[in-house]
Amino acid sequence: MSLDHRRFHAMLRHAAGWIRAIGLGSIAVGLFGFLPVNFWLGIGSAYFGSLVILSDLLFLERFGITTKRQRLLMRTVLSLIPLGFATWITFYFVLKHAPWEIFVFIAPGSHQVGSDFGGFTWKDANASDLRITVTNAGDIPYEGVDVVIDTDAYIESVGQLQAMPRCEISLSKPLQNVYRVSSNNRPARTFSPASRATLGVGYRVTCAHFPVQSSIQLVLAISDQPPLYVDANESHPEGWQGAFVWEAKPNIGAHIPPRMVTIKGSYTARYRDRTVNQSLTLKRLEQ
Repeated sequence: MSLDHRRFHAMLRHAAGWIRAIGLGSIAVGLFGFLPVNFWLGIGSAYFGSLVILSDLLFLERFGITTKRQRLLMRTVLSLIPLGFATWITFYFVLKHAPWEIFVFIAPGSHQVGSDFGGFTWKDANASDLRITVTNAGDIPYEGVDVVIDTDAYIESVGQLQAMPRCEISLSKPLQNVYRVSSNNRPARTFSPASRATLGVGYRVTCAHFPVQSSIQLVLAISDQPPLYVDANESHPEGWQGAFVWEAKPNIGAHIPPRMVTIKGSYTARYRDRTVNQSLTLKRLEQ
């Protein structure tokens, strides 16, 4: 072998070492650095590293073998390593299924005014009892669950039956009802009662951690009629009288159930941000 050929092969081995280091570094940085912060950046970096190592095995590394046939066999066998790694990334991260199982129904019967059930006090005996069960049906835990649950009827109250997983429930957007009233020959005052029954707004459910095969069971008091504000003729905490206070409107039709429930939002499973967008038709359980 001439001096020029030896120099060339020495440069080739030196370049191959750097290329191999770049490939392994890209995989390590992608999986352990980028992936928890940016899913696709981490996956792209890992794919790039696998491609660089594959190129090194196929075109640069000579393995100290002079026979072309043996070299080809060695390259074919070793190239299965980065190809297998890229396949593992694809199925373990990119194509990993993270399903929800959602069951909704109207429970039979009713709750008396003042009774406590589902984590809140029922104020309307005619309100329908809507149950929503949301289950992590996958084999991996979900993180950062943030969904909005809504119906085509008025939601008076929302509660959670069980304590685990622990989720926070609140209105999906801030609401405020403002009324300007006067009473007992006093000047008009602005009154802003807290919003309770909602239509078209929905409730936001957030869960920091949602374990495998666990469920949240929500109870919603549902009415098909809007709420009323009535003159209570009682003292207000601020010292003025004649305020409008909340009173659920007694209505015979509240047991006409809503027709559907919608669940929309996002969650993270195995570092990948995912979305849920489902519309479910309601069922009524017979007594």
